[in-house]
This record gives sequence, structure tokens and C-alpha cells, in this order.
Amino acid sequence: MRMKTPRILRLCAWAAPVALLAAGCAVGPGGERESAPAFSTPAPAPRGPEDLGEAERNLLGLRRGLSNQEERIEEVRKAVQNLVDGLERSNRNHDAALKKLTQQFDEMRGRLESIENEVALLRQGRTGAPAAPVPPEGAPAAPQAPAAPEGQAPAAGAPP
Repeated sequence: MRMKTPRILRLCAWAAPVALLAAGCAVGPGGERESAPAFSTPAPAPRGPEDLGEAERNLLGLRRGLSNQEERIEEVRKAVQNLVDGLERSNRNHDAALKKLTQQFDEMRGRLESIENEVALLRQGRTGAPAAPVPPEGAPAAPQAPAAPEGQAPAAGAPP
């Protein structure tokens, strides 16, 4: 996903050198900043070729500074884009994992219901009577009928 550079960032790339120039900062021939006092008198208009050469060097320094700022902005934009891409990829992975876990949970719930039905049928088949509902976990067990004395058949509905 390619992000367009927001207009504000493009404006900031141009605004920084202009602000430095307006604040009285100049860039020396080597690209280093030279700070002028905050309340200095304006520089006189260029008078000769040496003044023009200095202005050209200052302009060249400003252009280099601007180029450096544009490169930094592009690096930051790429880093942000990489983070966004990573977050989107991570979100897709989490969505897929959640979907898989939900399917497994539903499958396990179906298996549990199937086993509960089989147990109920087995109980019904052993006693000949309808199976009692399975009590929830932690509920007290239903009372059982007393055992029949030896030699007698158990009462109807009593477990063997």
C-alpha cells in the first residue's frame, strides 16, 4: 500500500529553510549553519561579485539542507509505511487464528454434544427407562434407590 505524501509534509519540507532564512540563519559554504543575532539589521543588497558568490553559496547550502530534509521525510514515510504494513499483516494473522480457533471450538462443542447424547442413550438402554438429564458440573447427584436384597430383582428404574 503506497501512501501519498500529505500536503502538510510537503509544505513543511519547504517551510523549514524559509523559516531559517527569515529567522536570520544562513548556511555556510560547507553546509554548516551560521546563526545571526535575532535582531540584526538586514543585510545590505549585494554590491559586487563577491556578495553574489556568497549569496549563491548560501542558496546552495539551503538547497542541500532542503534535500537532506526531503530525504529524512522520505525515510520516515517509509518507516511509517512499513509499520502500517506490519500492523495490517499482524491483524490478518490474528483474524485467521481467531477464525481457526472459533471453528475448533464449534467442532469440540459438537463432539461434546454427540458424546452426551451417546451417554444418555447408553444409560437409557441399560435401565430400559428414559435417561435422566445429566446434571451440570458441581450440582449434587440425584439420590439413588436402595439396593434390592440378595435374590430379588431390582426395582423398576433402579440401576443394576
